[in-house]
Amino acid sequence: MKPEINGLAQFVRKISFFSNLDDKSISAIVTNLQVREFFSGEVVIWEGETAKGLYLVKKGWLKVTKTSSTGREMILNILGQYDSFNLISIFTGSNNPANVLALENSEVLFLEKEIILKILNDS
Repeated sequence: MKPEINGLAQFVRKISFFSNLDDKSISAIVTNLQVREFFSGEVVIWEGETAKGLYLVKKGWLKVTKTSSTGREMILNILGQYDSFNLISIFTGSNNPANVLALENSEVLFLEKEIILKILNDS
């Protein structure tokens, strides 16, 4: 296994959701991960849009927000390294439940919905 692949496999194993998966499943996840970079203030996902997949925070800080009926921003969560988001939307088929914005330059790993469902069904 290439060093960068091995490093990603170690990273993925630290995500609680994936911690008990076998080597074959971890390898399938790592092979299909897309690295996405976001600048401070950039939107990662918008509330209400179609959920496209699972996100894993590799580096940086992000905030999860919703906008109230009066237009006020409500911060629901702050995400950092090893946190994941949009998991519920993958399994329920619902849209993104909230906005996620980068608080600083961040690196996020993305796994498409169809791929993660296939990997989990096969394991």
